[in-house]
Amino acid sequence: MIETDAGAQPFEVFEVDDLEGAVLLDLITDAKDTAWRAERRKLRLAYQLCVTNPAGARGGCGDVG
Repeated sequence: MIETDAGAQPFEVFEVDDLEGAVLLDLITDAKDTAWRAERRKLRLAYQLCVTNPAGARGGCGDVG
């Protein structure tokens, strides 16, 4: 398996047992940060969709397209 760190530098991981505690904590932190950034991006995109496609006068969904 190939993983990347926060700096997008690849490294190979064959067994989790081969990794030291500090490396495992770094991987957990990187994964958490990546997930947080992805969720934040989804919220920003959803917000922008709402801004650019507001609901109609009757309170229905906006028209996309």
